[in-house]
Amino acid sequence: MPYCINQSLNAFCWLLLCAACFVAAGCSSVWRQGPVSRSVAESRQLTQSGMAAIERGDWQLAENELSKAIAACPTDAEARLRYAETQLAHGRSQVAIEHLEEARRLSNNDPRITTRAGEVYLAMGRAEEAAQRADLAIARDPGAYAAWALRGRAMRALQRPSNSLADLQRALSHRPDDPQLLAEIAELHRQLNQPRRALLALQSCCETYRVGEEPTRLLEMQGEAFAALGRYDDAVDVYAACAAREPTNPGHFYQLARVRLQQGDTVGSESALRQALALDPRHAPSLRLAEQMNPAVAALPLTQR
Repeated sequence: MPYCINQSLNAFCWLLLCAACFVAAGCSSVWRQGPVSRSVAESRQLTQSGMAAIERGDWQLAENELSKAIAACPTDAEARLRYAETQLAHGRSQVAIEHLEEARRLSNNDPRITTRAGEVYLAMGRAEEAAQRADLAIARDPGAYAAWALRGRAMRALQRPSNSLADLQRALSHRPDDPQLLAEIAELHRQLNQPRRALLALQSCCETYRVGEEPTRLLEMQGEAFAALGRYDDAVDVYAACAAREPTNPGHFYQLARVRLQQGDTVGSESALRQALALDPRHAPSLRLAEQMNPAVAALPLTQR
C-alpha cells in the first residue's frame, strides 16, 4: 500500500477513536473549546436558566428547566446537582439524594457534589453515609474545607466528639474566621469539659461580629464557660447582658440567679429568680432553684411568688 494512503487510513482511524471517546465521556465532560452537540448546548442553556430561577427564588420554574436539562443530557452532573436543590426546596429529600448520587457517580466523586450529597444525608439523619461521602471528597481533595466540616458534623452526630473536634479544627484551618465553625468547636470543648478552650473559641467567634450584634446564644455559652472556670463576676455580666437583650426570656434570669448564687450573692439571686418566675411561673429550672434556695417561696401559690 502506498505510504500516503497508509498515513491517511491511520489518521482516519485516529479520528474515529477520538470521536468514540468523546461520545463515551458523555455530556458531563464536554470539551471546553470547540463545537458541542445540540443536546449539550440545550442542557447548558436550560441549566443556566434553572440556576437563574433558583437565585430569584422561583423554585417551580427552576425545577421545570432543570428537568428539561436532564432530559436533554442525562449525563450532565451539574444539571442533576441543581435539580436536586429544587427537590430539597420542595421537601423531597429522597428524590434529591438519588440525583445527587447519580451526579456524584457521573463526576467521579467531584468533592463539591460528593460533599453536598453528604450534607443531605446528614440532614436526613443518616450520619454514617454522610461520613462516608466526606471521606470520598477528602480523598479527592484533602484541602476541601466543606468536606472536613461535613465529617466533623457527622462525627458529632455519631457521638464521637473527639473525632468531631479534630475534623472541625481541620476545617477551621482553611476558614479561621468562620463563626459557625468556631461556635461548634466551642460547644464540643464544653461537651468535653474543656471550658478554657471553649472560652477561647467563643471569644474568637464573637470577634467576627460587631460589638452588640453577637448572637445571644454565644453570650450564653460564654457565661457557661466563665461559670465553669469560677469567674462568676464575668458570668454575671454576660447573663445580665443577655437579660437586657431579651427581657421576656425567663432562662436568662434563671442563669443570672444561678451564677449569683454561686457568687455568694443570695439577695441578687433571689431577685433574679423572682423575675424569672414572674415571666413564667412554671419555668422548671427556676422552680428547682427556688426549692433549693427557699422551699417556703417555692411552696407558695403561683400568684403569691
